[in-house]
Amino acid sequence: MSTENDKQQVAVVTKREAWENFQAELEKRATEIGSQLPSNIPRDRFLNASIAAVKQTPAILAATPRSLFAALTKAAQDGLLPDGREGVINVFKDVASWMPMFYGIRKRARELDG
Repeated sequence: MSTENDKQQVAVVTKREAWENFQAELEKRATEIGSQLPSNIPRDRFLNASIAAVKQTPAILAATPRSLFAALTKAAQDGLLPDGREGVINVFKDVASWMPMFYGIRKRARELDG
């Protein structure tokens, strides 16, 4: 028989495994993602913002890894941080998607105008 406590422990282990898998994959893809960034955003700053986004919204880890890293790559290509202000990563039906926010769009417009 499975008790509620056992189910919670399995869920915690699964979340921990998802987090560890995310960190390992982020480290493997750091150079690739960093190459997509504009020169004004340091790679470490972007990676730290990505980690903070996942810590702030752990439901992001429910997305498929492929869609999550595609969303992070799109954020890097846009030159915006996934920090909830410049842009966010949303998850719908296990698929992560990148959504730039108004603040981020205005920021990029100012950077590109100058």
